[in-house]
Amino acid sequence: FEKEIAEKEIQVETDLDRGLPLALVDERRIGQVLENILNNGIKYNYQKGRVRVNTREEGEGVRLTIADTGQGISPQDLPYIFERFYRGDKSRSRHTGGTGIGLSIARNLVEAHWGTISVQSQPGQGSTFSVWLPLR
Repeated sequence: FEKEIAEKEIQVETDLDRGLPLALVDERRIGQVLENILNNGIKYNYQKGRVRVNTREEGEGVRLTIADTGQGISPQDLPYIFERFYRGDKSRSRHTGGTGIGLSIARNLVEAHWGTISVQSQPGQGSTFSVWLPLR
């Protein structure tokens, strides 16, 4: 994402708990989850926006949070964003080239690891995606 981050002058911040216990996950698949969420956080962000990645231990698992200061998601679209081929703002999606499968794939991969994924968002203020994965 280096090119897109540089072009939009997006500030990426991390707050990673280096002492986290290891979660038994397929690193490639969970990497794909992160890639899909980060891609959206960059693609739908504003010029000179911000993306923040945070990890912490939570209960019997690990919580990963990715928050952006981008366009946000409308309340009427929120219930559907994890559905396959769903694209909220059709004109925006056509312009940015979104297919509507990235978040569906992310949800399926997280659930295949017995985890959960959720989002909170306000239009014009950004989105916060939260992924929880069990340690087992």
